Amino acid sequence: MNNMFENKVENSNLKSQSEKNSTEINEIASNLADLIIKYNGEYSEKYNIGLDGNFKNLRPDNIPRLLDDVKTPDELYKIAKEIETKYNISFSFEYEIGNWIKYTVKFK
Repeated sequence: MNNMFENKVENSNLKSQSEKNSTEINEIASNLADLIIKYNGEYSEKYNIGLDGNFKNLRPDNIPRLLDDVKTPDELYKIAKEIETKYNISFSFEYEIGNWIKYTVKFK
């Protein structure tokens, strides 16, 4: 009996997380679209990577990162793929392994 309840709670949590992720992706895509328009067709950010492999909290120009919930390059690539699949936005990347990564977005 307890297992059945735990499974329902776990499935509910997975659904809630999925819905949350979808909402976050929608918000990120909307923010990026606004920035693409604001900056005449293209927007980019460069993130420093710490020794632990996570992004540092500030960009190299000491401005907070737009995607502050994204902690690693892998997470950035995953979000980029989701956005490219669902929206008319494309990503390109430049990087120096272990030091920094720069993404650029524009409309497809």
